[in-house]
Amino acid sequence: MDQVRLDTGGPSTGAGSRGPGTAGVVLATICAALACGPPGERPRFVEEVIPTNAQFRDVFFVDPDHGFLIGGGYGIEGGLVGRTTDGGQTWSFHSGLTETSRPSGALDLRAGWFFDPRTGLVVGDGVILRTADAGEHWRRVHRGPARVGNLCDVTFVDDTHGWAVGHGGLLATHDGGETWFVPSAEPGGDGGGARGPAEVGAGDLTALALHFFDRSEGVAVGGSGRVYATGDAGVTWWSADVPASVGDDRLESVLFVGESLGWIVGEGGLILKTVDGGASWRSVASGTRAHLTDVHFVDERRGWAVGYLRSNGTSVVLESGDGGETWLPHLTVSGEELHAVTFTDPDHGWAVGERVRREPQKLLVYR
Repeated sequence: MDQVRLDTGGPSTGAGSRGPGTAGVVLATICAALACGPPGERPRFVEEVIPTNAQFRDVFFVDPDHGFLIGGGYGIEGGLVGRTTDGGQTWSFHSGLTETSRPSGALDLRAGWFFDPRTGLVVGDGVILRTADAGEHWRRVHRGPARVGNLCDVTFVDDTHGWAVGHGGLLATHDGGETWFVPSAEPGGDGGGARGPAEVGAGDLTALALHFFDRSEGVAVGGSGRVYATGDAGVTWWSADVPASVGDDRLESVLFVGESLGWIVGEGGLILKTVDGGASWRSVASGTRAHLTDVHFVDERRGWAVGYLRSNGTSVVLESGDGGETWLPHLTVSGEELHAVTFTDPDHGWAVGERVRREPQKLLVYR
């Protein structure tokens, strides 16, 4: 791996926690030449060092060049978002996105969604923030009930309709994230269209990740081995059929390719697969006991899953080439707990998490 050159940038202006017109601080710009194998060698993940102790919970790329890292943690005021315009070779990091009620000012941002290289949202501990200038400035747009906090995931099906979920319920938006509300069957709500007996309403749903196929139908997974489905835009949810062996295992991530084929990953190396749009799920052997945190497929056959073994401070990257029926180890990473993985196409991918032990923070880049 080539030597990393670190340049420290100056402050940037915006609307953040340090008063009007302050969005945060450019922490660092990293320039790192990617390691390349011999001509014709198959692409794979390469480790790159990030000079920060932040914990990153999500990575989102709009295209192979423009991407964002979302995180924060103790000691980082107002959360942290990293931005690249060259596929991850150079990153600029901004903190202080918004004020918090905590004495330390710390904020943990957990997920993001970007419509284009300039416009997107991030969600976290009781906040939803929106940017229209590639993360230079952020506005707090969450105006929903205060109890819907600790948001863990956010997703959109088009430029206007989206949902955010966490430990306190589900929020929805019809205007691209400018305003948010709890879906309901009351006048002005989203009611109607449920395909089964309602078990949980939007205000009581607890989930860590979700996927929507369109403006009505979606799937959510949570920390108690439950998989929920909705047919009325999130107003009501019912349980899907999962193997009894799942028990109360924590389900971390759900992903679909098309309307039928999908996967869920979770603790203890758990991988579930569906071929009927999430109505039923079956277990697939992963070959690991790692706590799997995220999964991403670029098509119906090629996919990756990431996770970590807390007992020895290592992370694993698994790869499948047959639609998730079999999984093989792709890479083991020391001193890192991987939380997120994404690809824009079969040749461009990224994975990120948080450092453990005394090793530096790392970003994985697939080239």
